[in-house]
Amino acid sequence: DIRPTRYVALAMARALGMDREPWARDAADGLQYDAPLPVQAAVSLAFILAAFVAERLLLLALDDSSTFVLSLAGSLSIAAFFFEVIRPRLRTRDEQDTREKQLEEFRAFAAEQLEPSPSSSCHESDIVRGFRLY
Repeated sequence: DIRPTRYVALAMARALGMDREPWARDAADGLQYDAPLPVQAAVSLAFILAAFVAERLLLLALDDSSTFVLSLAGSLSIAAFFFEVIRPRLRTRDEQDTREKQLEEFRAFAAEQLEPSPSSSCHESDIVRGFRLY
């Protein structure tokens, strides 16, 4: 899962000595996090500065073709917006803990109730029904 803001926020948390904060631990674990407002502002500033540097480099490389650079920036902004809209949201810490608990319960059920056999078949609904009764 590529989320550049998470990496920058974690780097800033380490630099500011905030890497033991709950939000930083959630971000490091790939979960949904809410960074404090100063960290969010610093991350935003870092990306704005990166965009400014990229714009200047493109203008230098393309002989001051500002129309092309502006069109490229607009197109990439639209693509980034749609990417952000369709991207699945991250799980919270509670959702992750619940999922891990359910997985452990299913593993216990599978170890006790399911017997693998190369010559038999089983439908998924039979397993679901058996797990619900477990």
